[in-house]
Amino acid sequence: MQKFSFLQLNKITFKKLFPKGFTLVELLIVLSIFSIVIISITTLFVDLLRNQLYILSARKMLGEISYLGEFISRQIRMSKTDTTGSCVSAGKNFEIINGGEGIKFLTQDDKCYTIYLDSLEHQIMIQRPDGVFELTSKRTKVEKLLFRVSGNIVGDTIQPFVTLKIEATPIPKGPKIIFQTGISKRNPDV
Repeated sequence: MQKFSFLQLNKITFKKLFPKGFTLVELLIVLSIFSIVIISITTLFVDLLRNQLYILSARKMLGEISYLGEFISRQIRMSKTDTTGSCVSAGKNFEIINGGEGIKFLTQDDKCYTIYLDSLEHQIMIQRPDGVFELTSKRTKVEKLLFRVSGNIVGDTIQPFVTLKIEATPIPKGPKIIFQTGISKRNPDV
């Protein structure tokens, strides 16, 4: 019977427990686990970026639509009654055009403004004496612009009131936003 010293026995056990190199099966298992982890992390990262882009485009559009609502509100609030009929019918405050998709009014400094939806470009436009300008950017697709007016005739004892509704979606992708507000004239004509 052969005797082994503790050091020799330790070397033999170590070699049996920890052979040099890896088998092909071990390499394939480790490689497949590593691939699954990398693919999962990449998928999560791409989804995170996509969601961030979605949220960012919605935020930009919401800011743009909010500013647009304030701009239109200010213009309508400060408008005045057209007594001569140079912009809208004489004795009226506003004139609805394009089936409610636009409004005409006379500003404080006697300029005729028209705000309307360009249905081909899906942009809100303003027509002033010095030209036609876009009020929305190309990043926003305006699907619907609607004006409703009450108290439009001088002497009807109803304060002029305009309801504005805008439905829009961001480009390339994002949630549909519906903005609605009511605007009354600063100087009632009662």
